[in-house]
Amino acid sequence: MGENSGDTDIKTFTQEFRLSQSLDNIDWMLGAYYFDETVDYDNVVTYDSAMNPYGNILSQGAINDINQLLQATGQLPPGVGFLQAGQGALDFTGQDDKTYSLFGQADWHFTDQWTLTGGLNYTKVKKDAFVNQLNSDVWSSVSMVQLGFAAAFTQLTGLPPTPEKILLPIQVLQPLQRHWPTPVVHRKPGRFATPPWIYRNYNCCRHS
Repeated sequence: MGENSGDTDIKTFTQEFRLSQSLDNIDWMLGAYYFDETVDYDNVVTYDSAMNPYGNILSQGAINDINQLLQATGQLPPGVGFLQAGQGALDFTGQDDKTYSLFGQADWHFTDQWTLTGGLNYTKVKKDAFVNQLNSDVWSSVSMVQLGFAAAFTQLTGLPPTPEKILLPIQVLQPLQRHWPTPVVHRKPGRFATPPWIYRNYNCCRHS
């Protein structure tokens, strides 16, 4: 493991005011309450150069086999694979919490032995939470459907699951099926601010 670090920053402010008075047979109180809290949590997990060999030892070489399979199917660029140095996940999360409250209470001592008490309270809570994640581990971009198909294709045919090999059975059967459309593989150009195997996930929620 190259780095596994976390940083939590919590800032809290709270204040309450009360005003009370006692009259002949009535005691009353008015108050206001305010709460403000901000929580920020950052977590960084990255791999170093020893992570890939370590993963291969534990998986008995399966990591390298999967890398070759994904590169053969075009899911990963050449030279890019699992558990490489610099890959990992960065999480940036936080929450803002604000609470306002107004309240009041009155006690009426209508006899020496009996007291009638009444009160009201109004509370408003506003919370904003967010989660920003940058995941550079290539596992986040792998299609499990394509990976399973590629593994099944290799097991059934003994051929590497390259696009050319996958289309070969169709090309052989094409002359026998006049009404079959000619298979064409289209690959749309991607527009990425970061390499396509880097996965970004942004979530935000608000409650008030």
